[in-house]
Amino acid sequence: MHSNEHPIFPVPIWGYIISGEKYHALDYIELLKRLEAEEPSVKKSNFGGYQTRDNLHKEGVMQEFVKLITSIANDAAKTRNIAPLEMISMWGNINYKKDSNGSHTHEGILSGVLYRDWE
Repeated sequence: MHSNEHPIFPVPIWGYIISGEKYHALDYIELLKRLEAEEPSVKKSNFGGYQTRDNLHKEGVMQEFVKLITSIANDAAKTRNIAPLEMISMWGNINYKKDSNGSHTHEGILSGVLYRDWE
């Protein structure tokens, strides 16, 4: 078992604090806000709010983050003998007061989430 793995569900969950990303978070927020102003919301699991297209991993500003989380994912996955992994999709959600995302599934082997408090 990986040191960051938390076996509280039948599916393993790994938790990481990525403190260095706080300096890049404003760039990610700027990208999401620009997309919200320029592109219609995708409707998948969101109730209100805004959801981007699912190819944010191809945006230039996201490349350093994609490299970091791909490395983290592969570190966790090798304990299950399922490395190497690659990013197949990435999207952003903006949820305002009373907005939420419902139950949903993801394609692929591993899913991740980065939370940022907007206020």
